[in-house]
Amino acid sequence: MVVILRGAAFRFLLFAGVFAFISTSCGKFAQDAPSSGGSGPTMAVNVALSQIPFKPGSAGGGPLSAATITTITCSVTAADMADVTESIPIDTLQATLIVPVGYARTFTVTVDTVNDGNFSDSQTVNLTPNSSIDMVFSFGVYTVAGTMSGLHSWIILQNNGGDDITVTKNGTFEFDISLTDGSDYDVTVLTMPSGQIGTITNASGTLSGNNVTDIEIACVSGNYLVGGAVGGLDGTLVLQNNGGDDLTLTLDGFFTFYAEIEDLFAYDVTILTQPAGQTCTVTNKNGSITDAAVTDVTVTCVNNLYTVGGAASGLSGTVTLQNNGGDDLSIAADGTFTFATTLVNGDTYNATVLTQPTGQTCAVTNASGTINGATVTDVAVTCVDIPTYTVGGSVSGITGAGLVLQNNGGDDLGIAADGTFILPTSIVDGA
Repeated sequence: MVVILRGAAFRFLLFAGVFAFISTSCGKFAQDAPSSGGSGPTMAVNVALSQIPFKPGSAGGGPLSAATITTITCSVTAADMADVTESIPIDTLQATLIVPVGYARTFTVTVDTVNDGNFSDSQTVNLTPNSSIDMVFSFGVYTVAGTMSGLHSWIILQNNGGDDITVTKNGTFEFDISLTDGSDYDVTVLTMPSGQIGTITNASGTLSGNNVTDIEIACVSGNYLVGGAVGGLDGTLVLQNNGGDDLTLTLDGFFTFYAEIEDLFAYDVTILTQPAGQTCTVTNKNGSITDAAVTDVTVTCVNNLYTVGGAASGLSGTVTLQNNGGDDLSIAADGTFTFATTLVNGDTYNATVLTQPTGQTCAVTNASGTINGATVTDVAVTCVDIPTYTVGGSVSGITGAGLVLQNNGGDDLGIAADGTFILPTSIVDGA
């Protein structure tokens, strides 16, 4: 940066650091017309400052100090004349001094800060009446800069433990405070971007006559695990995250998927395979990674309940069934039936007949087994009529009325003549 000073003594105050300026260059340019403000011949001295240790228009500050540079002065002196001194504005860093020059001679031009002589320089120049000269003072300070990539939000950088700058976008960045030649620089990250890690290449070194431009900061997103806890599990459960990364669980407790998820990316936990005889549900199952591992996915498993039933056929009365010696069920017609009591996976069942229907015999097939993750519907009750037989015979030699026959103390039958007879009530087989 080039700043033109119009003043006499140029003092450049820089706080607690000691800075030696490196190069001083004086350029003599085309002669301008002199100012006519004085009573005699004058010379216009145009002074500019380059490579200053703070940015023009700011409060300033040096590589090692937080103090404020308030005033810069420039002076033109000669042995037999009064000093000509002007203040140099910090916002422009340039000034013009009008020097009375009666004849060609040598003058000394000095630039310095008011409060600290660390930055000062003097040059000898020949001045002639009614002319002008341009002079440039260089303090040999350099910028520290680099490039940012992969940044998602913002990052705060420091150089030499201070001079904080906040970078909000990818591309080039530059620290505010320049350093003198030969100074060390050390760039670090004060605050990492949310969910990212910044890695610095070419972070430190020593200034050697050039601006530093090769610092590289690459930001990469953090990766995080997704997990939670399962409860009530009694079997084998298979979970997935984002449609993959299968995770098989057989016990209650905490779980974590194998694959990490990049920060800000989504996760979605689902059930690929339910445990036999159970139904598991997932809560807090999806969302986006927010700079931390996910630990609140909750899987709750409950036992499924199953019924035992089947169908009855051939029934003409009322049959009473039992399952596992209880849970009585009376059936009075053909059709499907279901016991009232439910069972869980792995339970056994055994359907039997407690009371046969009158005049029938009912048999049960597929009567027993073990619940295996499904309702039982194949118990079959088949009823058939029991065969019956009549009791009878013949009577001979009867000579009068009044003969009455009985079977089993009943079923009375009166007989008035010889011949065959049959008792009215039939008898079942085996009675």
